[in-house]
Amino acid sequence: MVTVCFVTNEIFPLNKGGIGRLLYNIACENHASASPVHIHFLMVWQPEDIQREIRAVFEGLAEIHFCPLSGLNHGGWVAEFERSNELRWHYGHAYRHSLMLYAALRQFEDKLGYGFDYIEFPDFGGWALATMEAKAAGLAFADGRIAVRLHSTGGIVTAHQPFYEKVGHWTGCIEDMEYLCLDKADLVVGHLPKIADFNQRHYGFSDAWRSAVHIELPPINLTPEEDGITFVRPQGDRDFIFSSRLQPFKQPDLFIKAALYFLQETPSYQGRFRLISYGWDDDYVDWLGSLIPAHRRDRILIETDVSSSDRLAAISAGIVVIPSNYESLCLFAFEASQLSGAVILNGECLAFTERDLWQDGVNCLLFDGGARGLAQTMRKALETQSLSPVTYAATTPYWLLPPKTGPEKTPGDATLSILAFGAADLPSAAQRCATLATFVGAGHRATMLLPDAWQGQLTLPDGVSVYWCPGDDVWPEDMAGLLEDMTGLVTIWPQDTEVDPAYIDRAVRALNADPGLVAYGSHAVVRTGERQAVRVYSGGAAAAAVLSSDVLPPGAVLRTDAVQRLVATGQALTSPEKDHWYTVLCRRLALESAKMVIEPATSITLAGSQLREKGDPVVDNAVIERYINETQGRRLRYLPGLMLKSLPALPVTNTQLDLSHALRGAKQVCPDEGMLDWQPVAYRMKERALQIHPLADARVVAALPICAADMFSGVSVRLRHYGEGNPGVDFRLFCGDEPDWSSAVSRTDWLTIMPGEGRELTLHRGDNTHFESVFIEARPTDGVDVSYAWTFVDRLWTH
Repeated sequence: MVTVCFVTNEIFPLNKGGIGRLLYNIACENHASASPVHIHFLMVWQPEDIQREIRAVFEGLAEIHFCPLSGLNHGGWVAEFERSNELRWHYGHAYRHSLMLYAALRQFEDKLGYGFDYIEFPDFGGWALATMEAKAAGLAFADGRIAVRLHSTGGIVTAHQPFYEKVGHWTGCIEDMEYLCLDKADLVVGHLPKIADFNQRHYGFSDAWRSAVHIELPPINLTPEEDGITFVRPQGDRDFIFSSRLQPFKQPDLFIKAALYFLQETPSYQGRFRLISYGWDDDYVDWLGSLIPAHRRDRILIETDVSSSDRLAAISAGIVVIPSNYESLCLFAFEASQLSGAVILNGECLAFTERDLWQDGVNCLLFDGGARGLAQTMRKALETQSLSPVTYAATTPYWLLPPKTGPEKTPGDATLSILAFGAADLPSAAQRCATLATFVGAGHRATMLLPDAWQGQLTLPDGVSVYWCPGDDVWPEDMAGLLEDMTGLVTIWPQDTEVDPAYIDRAVRALNADPGLVAYGSHAVVRTGERQAVRVYSGGAAAAAVLSSDVLPPGAVLRTDAVQRLVATGQALTSPEKDHWYTVLCRRLALESAKMVIEPATSITLAGSQLREKGDPVVDNAVIERYINETQGRRLRYLPGLMLKSLPALPVTNTQLDLSHALRGAKQVCPDEGMLDWQPVAYRMKERALQIHPLADARVVAALPICAADMFSGVSVRLRHYGEGNPGVDFRLFCGDEPDWSSAVSRTDWLTIMPGEGRELTLHRGDNTHFESVFIEARPTDGVDVSYAWTFVDRLWTH
């Protein structure tokens, strides 16, 4: 039986997003088909109770797997990566989720005893990158196909809400990873031809890429609850309903502005404009509210806590408005068309311009994309008696069709030249030459670059030659001269670079299998004495190459003709680069979108004291200024004003693992959620912190999603008190399987935090203890006063 694994961060009915609903529909349709395939879901981490709920919903429909919260659960180099890469900006932070999903896929394939035939990722976040590069490297998934489905990448969303996101280097890395995944996928799946066309234009993909995109319309089904809704026209004026997510490119502000124009121009209208939705950015939702004048707040309502049944009733009785400026399909539009008598769509949104689906005046009303145009279409909708539901038919999913095959690639037979340099003295040079000799063979060659002054003092092993440098150091000119007449592949090894022989075999094999591949590297272990950490390399992610030198590791394998082209045009290995010549060469390749593979493994070992090399603004500015000027063909006067700043160095450390992102998964265990009309434990997106508010007459306990496997010796939280005039709040931590203090396997004393304070609380796990959760409890210091007890946990880490 064919096996298909969908990787996702949301699933219906537990999540409200369209991707989760689409995957639920696929699972249901597959279950009802005559020849179902075996469907799996790999989901991002969820608390245990949510995991049980999801598995119950999908019993008989799909097998559910969950990615561990921390890389420590995977062991090996992934755990070492997790220990050594703090969650602050660098490429490794952006890459982390991709790596975690790759490790989880391998873990679950091993557990199942077979590989997946298809692994499908969404297009956002670059989640598929580590999995794709593992396949390209021959490390895993050799018999599977890796697909990416076109939803809405972060890069495309940002382009459609350009003044909203604080775009920075981290988001640039994410957008580059999205591009790389779409470029490297075995299969790209789209729903609508115009959306596939737009992705091609947006990312600059070739016509060959576009012709390989598989277009399929997924199943779009109503649930029994939805199917039971009967449209009943209300007695008075129908309400207008916005029920997409409260997010800028969905344009809820356009709905509000159109409502204000409409009310101003149509005073006789007695209905309401209801935004029945949700959003995760409190500031944005507050801004939407600020658009509504006080005298219109009884007519234009932002409702974020409407039940599912009340929402369905409102949609059925109202006129649904979907003003998004971008959608890849918009399942909600199809569902609303079945549920409501009228749907208004943005005629400037590509997804709604597919005329074989959406027809103005037949199954929808289209507006011109502006607020005034929407107000006019709203008036037209009130005069329209009824519209037909949109008609569609799901097409055969790709996993039931013969695989598309592209043009066959002619494998190459290039051999490798190894260039090594940097020996500190003759004994180390002799040792280095002996190491090089073990790599010689199968057509591979090795050359040691040594100072001219050492001639006649060194006995060379067979197969190793020497290039005598006129100076004590290797100059860019030396490298340019050596490379000038080379053919095939080259790898450059500074002193203290150790390379796994199997990595060399994989690199040569991959480069010969794919003529378009320019460079092959891996991540690296950085070792200082007894300490070590994992340095992550960004490969073809051009945004990372703007500021970071960690594009390719020493020991990466390159095509000589790609390097020679840059040298011949004065773009690499030039004298002004001094000792930065290798990183400048690698960054230039990334900026030119050279195809690279960074295998998800640590096949190279380096000596050093920094996890990431310290940034150098002089080099960074020179690299980007040279590239932009050459690309534009003229010097751009504004470039000096960019003032690129260096990234800080990150020291090698094994001491802490920041898990602050896990605070979003905290769960209130005391009091029971049904006891109060508000909850004292809640994650606040605006503050990016977990609020824990004490009660005078009940215990307040939150379970943090940390188990024994996630920590070494202990766990710490940072507490903050933002209230005024409060006599203080006490906190304590304990670990165990139940939120009962008496059953704790380890515990702390109470710690008092006063208004304006920020304090840390640490729990030591003890020896040989096993537990499923860490609990944090709050109480008023004086036992009574909880006024202004505004206390938050804003950081969580293990050590």
